[in-house]
Amino acid sequence: MLYKNGIDLKIGIEDYIRNSQSLFIFSPYIKLETLKSLIDNSENIRAVFVRWETKDLILGSSDLEIYPYLKNKGIALYRNSRLHLKAYLD
Repeated sequence: MLYKNGIDLKIGIEDYIRNSQSLFIFSPYIKLETLKSLIDNSENIRAVFVRWETKDLILGSSDLEIYPYLKNKGIALYRNSRLHLKAYLD
């Protein structure tokens, strides 16, 4: 299925997350509020992988606050400065 940003992308992602048994999120950039809106009520997220280059944080593309949020939920957070993709694994 093809989802389009601004039309049905968020709904499609939320449905996918809700229906997955185990999920790993790879995203070079992620904001805390976006992450919360996607996974707040999910028990199936195993890890989040981010790029977190200094410039990403300075420009506001990503939030350091996702670390304590994920830690409190028991979700692993990994940093890979070479990450440049958007993907999912089932």
